Amino acid sequence: MNNVNKIEDSESEEISFKGVSSERSGDENISSLNDRDLLSIVHSPEHPDGTILIILNDGAFIDSSKSEEIYSTLRNNQTSRIVVLNHLLPMGSEVIRFAESVIAELERKSLKRITLIGIEDGASVVQALTILEPRLIRRAVLVNPNSRVNPTFFSRAIDWIEKFLPVGLPFRAVTKEFDSRPFVHRIRCPILIVTTPSENFYRVRESEYLANKIPNCYLVKTEGAYFQDGNSDFSQEFVKLFDEFQKSPVKRPQKNR
Repeated sequence: MNNVNKIEDSESEEISFKGVSSERSGDENISSLNDRDLLSIVHSPEHPDGTILIILNDGAFIDSSKSEEIYSTLRNNQTSRIVVLNHLLPMGSEVIRFAESVIAELERKSLKRITLIGIEDGASVVQALTILEPRLIRRAVLVNPNSRVNPTFFSRAIDWIEKFLPVGLPFRAVTKEFDSRPFVHRIRCPILIVTTPSENFYRVRESEYLANKIPNCYLVKTEGAYFQDGNSDFSQEFVKLFDEFQKSPVKRPQKNR
């Protein structure tokens, strides 16, 4: 993996990645994941030109019998496979290991030229994926993103205090949550950040911070919600915006040496 130190396999060794520390032997939920159930392909054209992976704000379980009804506005415009996460989102301390499991499943299924769509807390996992394995990812869309999965009140309080101090806080080391903010400058692919009118102040502030720090990023405020009212289908406004972003040239900033 580019620009990332590989995590050791030893169960007794403490994992330290992106400011997150956790014990591998203690993450029973992640160690019991069945990779075959992580992802579901809900749309696969005869000659796909890429893959779109959608990660919702809480993960999702997709009923294969209803797969043709899911994301129809997006599917009708695409010649790419559409894949959805088929598992609940991890705890904050498990994000990196979960992202590694997703990458392993993408490679097992030979899915390439991937565009990611991450919604709210799901955008945290998307950020981890783009940092961990940039070779697989072409673009990513972050909708009302967080830099962490379900940030706690304690984490938000530290965020607020940091705004008024000239140096970093030692309190940050107390939490094991994945926090993308110190590392988003490593994201190499184009990023589109979408904010919606109904979003809360915290996520709007997070969106603006990420847009300012990610090297190749566009911030767009939509007029309506990203889902149509009453169903799980993307709005026409979001699909149009997504299509325009998909057609834009893939320009990557020079990689750090």
